[in-house]
Amino acid sequence: ARYKLHGASPDGKELVIPINQSAYHNLWVPLGVFQFDANDPKAGVVFLNDLTYESDREIAFDAIRYRQILGRTPTTTYLADGFDAPIGTREERASEKVWPGHWFDATGYAARYFIGTPQEAYHTGADLNLNRPYFDADAHSPVYAAASGTVTFAGRLAGWGNVIIIRHDPLLSTGRVMYSRYAHVQDVRVKVGDRVQRGQQIANVGNAEGSQPYHLHFDLSPTDILEKAPWDWPRLDLERLKRDYVDPKEFIQLNRPPQT
Repeated sequence: ARYKLHGASPDGKELVIPINQSAYHNLWVPLGVFQFDANDPKAGVVFLNDLTYESDREIAFDAIRYRQILGRTPTTTYLADGFDAPIGTREERASEKVWPGHWFDATGYAARYFIGTPQEAYHTGADLNLNRPYFDADAHSPVYAAASGTVTFAGRLAGWGNVIIIRHDPLLSTGRVMYSRYAHVQDVRVKVGDRVQRGQQIANVGNAEGSQPYHLHFDLSPTDILEKAPWDWPRLDLERLKRDYVDPKEFIQLNRPPQT
């Protein structure tokens, strides 16, 4: 389904918000956080497009409800212009390639691994590694915020090492709010409440205090699960994984910032 929201974009254009119906069942799906133009009589009006092309079925995503955010004076509205990979040089991150340079994902989104062990699980995101020009070239490499937003967690978690969670600003293109997690890192440079910009260094690639090989565990969530539980790990619940996490490579490829 594709929603078109009026009165929320700074340039006066409608925001296009795509929703993958197959990833949700019997729950409210957040479209984002918006500040409407009080002078626009059409502000908040939503049109829904059926993209299934199945004429014999009725689309179930139709109800919209708004919740007003009260108790504070309206402040500057922040929007994310897009997402970059959280690793690589400036030139590599600006390129079209995801993952950039010689970086690669050693595990893969929704891949089942550690099969037959107590740690068996479906993977929530990407395990980003760099072994060129030499093995473990990723060790101590800079880790960058994938998009602008606010740090909601920065601390140590058992089994994870140091973890950073960022609640990203609504995407300029869709209004969608995403959360990103950066795990096993070292030399953390941010704290809870800090605002960060896309491409700002927030840490370095670590090894979870010696318990993991050097790499960056990176995942993206369209829900607030990582704000509520920074340690979240669905294990073998594939349905919940696909509800609470998206393929980070695919999402970044589809939501790149404008090229300058």
